[in-house]
Amino acid sequence: MERNSRLPPLNAIRAFAVAVESRTLQKAGEVLGVTPQAVGQQIRQLEDWLQVALFERKGRSLDPTEAGILLSHFVKSGFGEIAEGIRRVTRAADRDRI
Repeated sequence: MERNSRLPPLNAIRAFAVAVESRTLQKAGEVLGVTPQAVGQQIRQLEDWLQVALFERKGRSLDPTEAGILLSHFVKSGFGEIAEGIRRVTRAADRDRI
């Protein structure tokens, strides 16, 4: 995948975040409503884009690498910020209604 944009695909980042929490492709797929193979493809896409291994695959389990752990902190923080922004915007929209 070419790095012609500033960020990798958001779906790949989301799959990564869920996989870090779930620790298996099966559980991540259940959370995301997709197959474990689809989660694996998204993670590979992100690893290819970043040119960094994010997980060590041990059987069916996923262990984040040092890079994966570091990235997961930023991704979690970023998704938290997005969630807070959405909460504030929707709360402000509710106040504007009579």
